Amino acid sequence: MGNIKKLVREIIYFFTYKKSDNPIDFESSTLKKNNISNFEKKKFITQNQWLEKFNFTKIIDIGANEGQAAERFRALLPQTPILSFEPLPEPFKVLNEIFANDANFQSFNFALGDKTGSEFIYLNDYSPSSSILKMDEEHKKHFKHTTNTTNIEIQIKQLDQ
Repeated sequence: MGNIKKLVREIIYFFTYKKSDNPIDFESSTLKKNNISNFEKKKFITQNQWLEKFNFTKIIDIGANEGQAAERFRALLPQTPILSFEPLPEPFKVLNEIFANDANFQSFNFALGDKTGSEFIYLNDYSPSSSILKMDEEHKKHFKHTTNTTNIEIQIKQLDQ
C-alpha cells in the first residue's frame, strides 16, 4: 500500500504548478510562453525519471487546456505519442500552436465522455477551471478568477470512436 501512496503523490506532484504559474500571473508563466528553462527541465526530469520505467507507448491527455501537462510529458518522454483532447476553442488553438512542429502529437477539439452528443460547459476567465459542472459558490469565493462564466456548447465523443 505504501508504494501506491508514493505513486499517487508523485503523480500529483508531477501535475502541480509552481506558485509563479498561478492564474493571476498566467500570462507571464513559463508554460504559457513555452520557454521552460534548462534548469527547470533538468529538475523536472530528475524528479520524474521514475515515469520512464513504465515504458509508455502512448499518452492520452484528457482536458488538455493549453498543453500544460503535455509539455511536461514531452520534456520527459520526447518520442512518446501524445493524444490531447480539449473541447474549448481558444485553449485548443494555443495547444496546437505550441505543438505545431511535434510529429508525435495529435489534438482533438472535443471532450471525452460515456456518450456521444453535445453539452454546455461553464467557461470562465481562467479556462483551466472551466467545467461541465457548475462552479460552486465556495469555489468562487476563494478563487475570484472563476466568477465570470459563459456557457458554450461543446461536442462530446467516446474514446473508442
